[in-house]
Amino acid sequence: MNKVCIPLLGLLLAIAASATIKVALPQAPQVKEKPDTEIQRLQIILSLYLHDRLEGMPDVWLADDEWVGAVLDEIRGSKRRPQPETFFQSFTACLPVDAVVDLTFSETECTCTVFTHEGAKPLTVPLGPAKRLAATIGPFVAQALKLSPEAAKRLQIAGGDDPLFDADYLARRLHGVWIDNTGEIRLRALDACLPHLGEDPAAVRAVLEAGPFLSTDGRKVDNMDINVYKVRLAVAQALGTPMEPLAMAFLRINKQDIPGVEEDQSNHVKLLV
Repeated sequence: MNKVCIPLLGLLLAIAASATIKVALPQAPQVKEKPDTEIQRLQIILSLYLHDRLEGMPDVWLADDEWVGAVLDEIRGSKRRPQPETFFQSFTACLPVDAVVDLTFSETECTCTVFTHEGAKPLTVPLGPAKRLAATIGPFVAQALKLSPEAAKRLQIAGGDDPLFDADYLARRLHGVWIDNTGEIRLRALDACLPHLGEDPAAVRAVLEAGPFLSTDGRKVDNMDINVYKVRLAVAQALGTPMEPLAMAFLRINKQDIPGVEEDQSNHVKLLV
């Protein structure tokens, strides 16, 4: 455990010193062409939803996913697997945070537990559509973390069954198998979301994250022109927003010419009319 804990302690304290609350969020597993189970599907959607909504909040600092994963592997993979009442103590011995948000599932229920120095606060809800679960779990997490009213609003959404909501998050964890290009697999999963990019920032992010794989995956893309055009639609939505760095990353790495896009000498991207 020391190999995980010691190098991180000083760095984490320095980076997060000014944050109001330091939070470790649940992990979203990587999958191949589709999740193996309904529980895995819900784990991906809910974990990424919480991450996206809490990311960038001025009063929240999110622990790095790789650090969180390393600590969870360490404490849950050991023979001395901690009990719920000692979980937070075991976690913060490696990674100094103020709160850990955890998701666990049974065949019929999902339990979201927020661990803090004050103890564990669980919320158990019946399994159902992912967006309905997010609409219930989001406000609970905001209350348990004692977020400001403005921050809490970002975790408030209308519930219901929404396939587009599911696709926005699932696509970000898909990976191609055998000869399938990961970028193409992800973009295909997002086809239904493309007409709604203007009002769906989560879909914009998913498309932009998929884009670089078209060039870096190494496996053949069946129709590069169409797939690059899909990403270009998201680039247009991202410029001038907090997601512009994702758009710039795609434009820098893309090996395919994009008609209508040029980069001037100041490295500012302009979409030509």
